[in-house]
Parts: sequence; C-alpha cells; structure tokens
Amino acid sequence: MRVLLFLAILSLAACGSAGSRVSPAPSTPAATPSETAPVRATGPGGAPIASMSVTGAHAYVRAQVTQSAPVLLPETAALPAAGLKADVVARPDSFSITYSDERGVRIFLGLVAANPGPMTDRGAQRTLAFRGDPKAVAQIDDANLPLSHRFVIWREPATKVAPSSGDYDVRAGVLPYFLASDGIDDAAFWRVANSLRA
Repeated sequence: MRVLLFLAILSLAACGSAGSRVSPAPSTPAATPSETAPVRATGPGGAPIASMSVTGAHAYVRAQVTQSAPVLLPETAALPAAGLKADVVARPDSFSITYSDERGVRIFLGLVAANPGPMTDRGAQRTLAFRGDPKAVAQIDDANLPLSHRFVIWREPATKVAPSSGDYDVRAGVLPYFLASDGIDDAAFWRVANSLRA
C-alpha cells in the first residue's frame, strides 16, 4: 500500500513539473470576414449572416434573392453616413440588412413579416400611403426624441412571389417590407425610405 501511495505521489510530481514547462499556445488574431464572405452565425432558416460594405451587401442580396421581387434597396447616397457596415441575411425568398456605425446609427431593412413592439406613451403612429400600399404604418417610439426608434411597415405589390416561404404568406400577392431606424432624425429616415429602388 505504501509503495502504491509513493508511486502515485511521484506520478503527480512528474505531471506538475512537466506541466510547468508547457507554454501556452500562441494566440492567433480573430478572423474577420471578407467583403462578401458569410460568417459562421446564422439567421432565420439557417441562412448565413454576412458582414460587408454597403455596396457589397446590395450586390449580395440581389444575387441571393431570386424567388421574390421586387428586391428594394436604398440608394447608397441616401444613407446617412459614410463608413456604415452592413450585416446581411439573405435567402432565395427574403432578406434583411442592418446598416450600422460606431456612432449609434442603426437602420434595418427587411423583406420579412415584422412584428414590432408597441410604442411608448410619448409615441406617435399614423397610417399613410407608401409605395403603393394605402395602409402602410409609420411609428416613432418617442416623438420628443428626434433620434428615437422609428419604422414604416408596408406591403409591396409583388412582381414575383416565392412558391413557399417561412417568412410571409405567399398567397397574398404582396411582399412584407419593414424599414426601421435608431440614431437618425425623421428627415434622414424618409430620405432612405423614399430612395428605395428595385
């Protein structure tokens, strides 16, 4: 029994001394996605999320979304700032892009059936005609804050509808679009909204 105990102690001592000579693995810099390469995260339906430039994002969406039309995207010049990055999820029937910068600007555009949260007591909501939808809904969460969260949600008349979609009802003959922002004022928001083109 004493021999076994002695051998166990020697084994532990050897491990400790050997372990003290092990150097940590060299750290490698984190991989950054290329201009148009999808990263490992996934969005709805397992579609990859890709981070890229605005022009890269627009090209990526137009190449990926082949079963739904029109694919509406803003004119680059209408976006509020240079240096925006774009995080994209795109499938054959739908897409979403989040444009953002380090100052807190965030603009979301999606061909998705959105379910926005209720507005606050200081919010305002209105129905308006927008892009062929007489019942589009625009909302600002806090009318006292010029850069507050705001959105417009509308049904775009479809020129092409996917045979099936997990994101919206393909039988309706319209495509559900959603544009939302944080960190830009009303004029900048509507400049983006009114620049949407197929």
